Amino acid sequence: MSKLQVEVLDSKIGVPALQVEIDDKKMMLHSKYNPVQEAERFIDSLKEEIEESEHILFYGVGLGYHIRYFCQQFPEKLVSAYEPVAEIANLCLKLQSKTAFPKEKLAYFLVEDKKDSLQENLQQLRELVHQKFTIITLPVYERLFPKQIEYFNQSFKQFLIMTGNDIATVMEFSKRWTINTIKNLQYVVESQSIFEKKVFFKGKPVIIVSAGPSLNDELANLKYIKENGLAYIIAVGSATKVLINNNIYPDAVCTYDPQQHNCKLFEEIYSNGIKNIPMIYATTVGHETLDQYFGPLFSFITTQDNLTQHLLEKQQKSVIYDAPSIAVITLQLLNALEVSKIILVGQNFAFKQDKFYADGIDRFDKEKQGYSDNTVQHQDKATIIEVEDVHNRKVSTNAHFQQMKADMEIVLQFTKVPTINTTQGGAKIKGTNFKSLRAVIEEELDQKVVYEQWYQNDAKKQKLNGKVLKQLEKECSIYMNLFGEIERMLKQLDENSNVISSEQPIDILQRFEKLLIEMQTTLLSKLILNPILKMDNEKLIAKLRVSNKKKSIGERIKTLLKHYQIYLDTILTTYKKVIPILQTNVFLKMNLDQKLKFYESTCGAFHYEGNWKKKWLTLFEKENDEFYAVGIETKERAASFEFKLRGTSFQIIASNHSKSPLKIKVTIDNNEKVVLVYERYDEERFGSFQNQIIFAASELTNNVHEVKVEVLSEDINLNFIGINLDAGGRVYHIHEVDRVEDLNIGKRIRCHYEAEKFQVGKFRGVGKETGHFLSIVPIAYPKGDFYFICVDDNKLIADRNIQNEISWISLKHAEIATSTGLFISNKISITLPTGGRFLGDIKNDWYQYIENYSMKNTNIKNEEEYWNCIPGKTSWCLDNSIDDNNLVVIRGSYITGKGEWRGENGHYWKGSLATNFSISNGFRPAAKF
Repeated sequence: MSKLQVEVLDSKIGVPALQVEIDDKKMMLHSKYNPVQEAERFIDSLKEEIEESEHILFYGVGLGYHIRYFCQQFPEKLVSAYEPVAEIANLCLKLQSKTAFPKEKLAYFLVEDKKDSLQENLQQLRELVHQKFTIITLPVYERLFPKQIEYFNQSFKQFLIMTGNDIATVMEFSKRWTINTIKNLQYVVESQSIFEKKVFFKGKPVIIVSAGPSLNDELANLKYIKENGLAYIIAVGSATKVLINNNIYPDAVCTYDPQQHNCKLFEEIYSNGIKNIPMIYATTVGHETLDQYFGPLFSFITTQDNLTQHLLEKQQKSVIYDAPSIAVITLQLLNALEVSKIILVGQNFAFKQDKFYADGIDRFDKEKQGYSDNTVQHQDKATIIEVEDVHNRKVSTNAHFQQMKADMEIVLQFTKVPTINTTQGGAKIKGTNFKSLRAVIEEELDQKVVYEQWYQNDAKKQKLNGKVLKQLEKECSIYMNLFGEIERMLKQLDENSNVISSEQPIDILQRFEKLLIEMQTTLLSKLILNPILKMDNEKLIAKLRVSNKKKSIGERIKTLLKHYQIYLDTILTTYKKVIPILQTNVFLKMNLDQKLKFYESTCGAFHYEGNWKKKWLTLFEKENDEFYAVGIETKERAASFEFKLRGTSFQIIASNHSKSPLKIKVTIDNNEKVVLVYERYDEERFGSFQNQIIFAASELTNNVHEVKVEVLSEDINLNFIGINLDAGGRVYHIHEVDRVEDLNIGKRIRCHYEAEKFQVGKFRGVGKETGHFLSIVPIAYPKGDFYFICVDDNKLIADRNIQNEISWISLKHAEIATSTGLFISNKISITLPTGGRFLGDIKNDWYQYIENYSMKNTNIKNEEEYWNCIPGKTSWCLDNSIDDNNLVVIRGSYITGKGEWRGENGHYWKGSLATNFSISNGFRPAAKF
């Protein structure tokens, strides 16, 4: 800013006025005659614009006469003031006794009193994005400070864009971050923190390999570095694919993307059966990525994970700030690991010869709605600009790359480790020095530093804090009680707001807000719900500030009720979608105290009589629906289930939604006990998966016991979730046998199957409990048990589809898709069921044993229990289509590209190419014995 002086003068009416001198030019900031009248006319001229807004931001305060008049005329509007000149702001406050400047009525009074004030001030105005706002600039400021105003407007516009992007990111990923954190806990406790391996990286050079087009130029150099162990190589993003396809195995891959499709970055690792490349993963990474990865795992926590650090008994030493780029995340990691130098490869942040990525990386083209090559697409050029490259020439980039580069440059300001950018033709990155990778090899990488087996893990598991977990589990019930009380209070406020005195609604409102704060400060809220509801909390606060400006108590209460109800509805929706995932995946399945073993109601070990249906907890994701929990529901009196167990104690876990007390009869070895369950949960409000122990038995003899649970009450609504059994026990189906020799029609026998993605796995452990049961929703990387059911004298069919994303040709190569089958012992061969060579064909296994399941002399009475024909899933069969021998028959149900269902009953017939593989299709093995 030019040289500036501010002088206080007296106006003709006796109130002070300011005169500003800039570069020897003087100008009055207010009218010399009547600054008050001038201010009133100014505000009156803007009445229509003001009326349409909730929050007014005045740019340019002066002595604040216009703001004082505004507060008098519009007392129900929020108002803030921004003064770009500190001297003027100081005088405004100093002369407050003479001008009656209403500082106490301002939401914000912001002043540019130091170099970086503008960005700090804008952050305080974040609530404006949730309100209808208008910026009003004092006209004289446009003449006095045109450059400052232009810079403010540009900065404010950029601030709104960035805040909008931040809100969009949080809204899109907040639930995913939390769900991933919950699902990934099982891997966190089984693996080490990457910081436990700091000794291997400290003081050593590390290369971050990104997927920019310049990576093509460095493959030979990277291979040389790898072969000679000159630096650790960490691949990020799609660079993994390029390196693997060029026979360069990185020393680690680093990943953090919370989305489902993140796992696709590592398909080259899956398909090649590589198990010796460690993965360094954020605890918020898409859980599908860890589910499918068979290599060594090492975790780190980002600022988007509010849960893991609190749950770990030993907290991790560093938390990494979340960023829009995995390269920026990895940069922070290496700084925390105190490596000697960081070398960037393929970090273009720009286009190169019309290429977006390195060769070999396909990209999805939104315009073409399909995958294309690595070239720049039309949409990439929408914000194209030219920037300086590492050679001081011009290179084309876009706003997306520029923002990623800016984020990296911010991190580099706080990075203690020297960083070398070797990216030929890439954008210049502030905070790095450019040097070709060949020069780095010759001048700085002169000895072997890599210990190839750094990832070998002999450490103990990470332990979770049992005290915190028990508190979380307890608060699941407490939270619902608090929520119910809050809803009742809000209803009371709504019913009485028009008839009670002015003191009463305020009193109720204060008690309501106190209770809401109590609910928001529970551990469950702080660790699970508040991070998801971050933007909703922010929006609520912004809206409440507007509502509280209303003079009429009735109007104020009316608008407050509206905003609170929207907020409570969002809380409820979030609770019933996310908390059951915590309850199922952590409290039940992880068995943290090692004293209990959980058997899911759909595991196959329970025999159901009466009308039972599967109940799913399904969340819609971008790529496809995600199944997070499942139970078996009945609304029928006399419905029952039976099982056998060996153990000394068990608990029945269910969610009771019956309107009247639930009455059940539990029979253990012919000893009956009738139980009344009074506790119930409103299914519509809290969902179907609120874990309750509706029955518990202890001090049983450690023998095999027969258990039957029968519903006695009318008007029931019960979702059976599973049972907890003492850890040394085992549950058996009532028709289960341990030996192949004991099989006859209707009997079942347990078997274990384990496979890597895209590959046929191994069958073992026939008749034994080898591991947990496989999910009835097939996955590409199964590891668990299932049942073979005897359907004929020497024929077995699996009770579920055990693996998806596997082609029929792969099954044929493994000898499964053959008439003889794959022999897994001298008694059993694995094959596929026949499905019929044409639509309507009934001479096949699928029709005779699955579709037409009521077979003579069998115990098969309930299709839902036995065959698990999951909506949207199909199974390979043994036969080819009679019309086209190139097509292999699949049976099941699926959704077409137009969203139309085919085979809703689970028995649709279709031909498919033998080489196809998809998430919706897999295989259900059959066996001969």
